[in-house]
Amino acid sequence: MKKPLMRTDHSKAGLVGMVNYLDTQISVNRSTLLEIGSYDGISAKIFAEKFESVHCIDPWDDSVECILDYPMNLIYQDFLKIEKEMGNITHDRTISEEYAKKSPNYDVIYIDGMHNYDSVQRDIKLYIDRANFFLCGHDYHPKKFPGVCQAVDEFAKKIVTFPDTSWIILERKL
Repeated sequence: MKKPLMRTDHSKAGLVGMVNYLDTQISVNRSTLLEIGSYDGISAKIFAEKFESVHCIDPWDDSVECILDYPMNLIYQDFLKIEKEMGNITHDRTISEEYAKKSPNYDVIYIDGMHNYDSVQRDIKLYIDRANFFLCGHDYHPKKFPGVCQAVDEFAKKIVTFPDTSWIILERKL
């Protein structure tokens, strides 16, 4: 028996709160967002409700299963339903290193791929200069994801965090 999908709290204080914060800084309804790591598309849907356009990258590799033993091909089907429903979401089935070779700039880039130091550090390095306004992400939690915190802290002089563990770099280290 398959375990249910893992869900993150995207309440008003969480991811929705982060999007609302961004909207006080830039006009998100006229902005583009790249999401690195989209899983089932729930966060992409929240972004698409406010942003002009959302582009998602994730390999959704059928040979990979998440820690809850839920097949990635089924997760990808869930994502496709949300993409079709929203109409302003597009995607590439690829990894962040490959997409970075051709990636245009985006107004906001949200990193939520792998949840470890090496991956987050790599994604920040790959995309920090491609974010027109804000580089953000998920899993900034010192106890659960100390590597994510370490990678973000290496690049950020000032950040803001949200209850769902989302983060925004407000000021970069030089």
